[in-house]
Amino acid sequence: MAIDLLEQFDAAAKEIQRQLDFEILSSVFVESGWTKIILTPMSGEKSEAIDQWLDKECQGQYTTMGLVFVFERQQDAAMFALTFV
Repeated sequence: MAIDLLEQFDAAAKEIQRQLDFEILSSVFVESGWTKIILTPMSGEKSEAIDQWLDKECQGQYTTMGLVFVFERQQDAAMFALTFV
């Protein structure tokens, strides 16, 4: 039982670190000219449509975590916002 608890703490710590890493990295990107868009919670269908749009339409680099999307190209961010915000 103690091992399960330690594994849960370890998993939680790793997730927190992953989120912090993303926040730091995305902040650096935004400071260097990338565009950040934060969506509101959505259905699974909309999430799938976003994945498809990113694969098909996004021409520059991007990074995402949850509802936060950070785009290298302002044009990609603008089209993404027009389509999904």
